[in-house]
Amino acid sequence: MAETAMVITSQGLQFSLPQIYAFACLETQQTQQQSYQSFRSCLYGQQTQVKLRALGGEVVIACNQQNINESLYQLQALQVK
Repeated sequence: MAETAMVITSQGLQFSLPQIYAFACLETQQTQQQSYQSFRSCLYGQQTQVKLRALGGEVVIACNQQNINESLYQLQALQVK
């Protein structure tokens, strides 16, 4: 899998799921860290999506590589309708 750094673009923060997991682990510095599979499931969970939307954000696919671990995602502000 090709590693790509998290990048802030004019559209938002772009990242792969393994990168955002590594960042979250670094930031929390817990002795018992959540597994990658559990972390990934939580990201797709309904509560995470509800909380993100309440904060005015959403995660979209920025570059689909047909592999969840290699695709790039983007955290961006919700589009006002």
